[in-house]
Amino acid sequence: MNPPEINPHAAPQSATRAGGPVKAADARPAGLGKRFLTWAIDRVGVIATFMLILKILSLLAQATNWRSGMSIPEDSGTILLTMVGFYLAAAFVYYTSFEALPGCTLGQWITGTKVVTASGAPLTFRRVLLRSLIRLVPLDALSFFTTTKDSGWHDRWAGTRVVDLRAGSEVRPRPMPTRQPAVFRPGEKREGDELRSEKSSSEL
Repeated sequence: MNPPEINPHAAPQSATRAGGPVKAADARPAGLGKRFLTWAIDRVGVIATFMLILKILSLLAQATNWRSGMSIPEDSGTILLTMVGFYLAAAFVYYTSFEALPGCTLGQWITGTKVVTASGAPLTFRRVLLRSLIRLVPLDALSFFTTTKDSGWHDRWAGTRVVDLRAGSEVRPRPMPTRQPAVFRPGEKREGDELRSEKSSSEL
């Protein structure tokens, strides 16, 4: 059943004009295919950030002679865990920096998508941090296949959604006015009828 402010018999309306720019609050949710393409492009950005972090650490080690007082681990398992830790740190830095400062990642910019809150408002830095932390949860990428809403854990748990700015605005039903005109039914007395009948009697 529709809420009282929605008129189910009125023609649908959109907040944007045909051919005009689409606001993030009125845009349609991004589909799973576009979300996957965005993820693939952002993997390149995360790997680039990962390589940059390793380069910075290498330069710092050479400048401060860290290696002279450190023992480099030779165990392959320890090296693998260290690299995984640096990769997760790179992913956290990449997503937090891009979604907080320019408002979108490299993949989102290329695919024309944007992250907003569930109500369509811009993200706060606290919500960006929460999304970035949830991305580090194992199997977060597979969580997209557990729902039909094309959203993952970092969307649902953080109260955000990804919209497609190039897909047009979302069609919504026209709101119904809060005050409806009174409907007259035969046999019912309307407001003011008694006053008019008394006035006509006095005139007679």
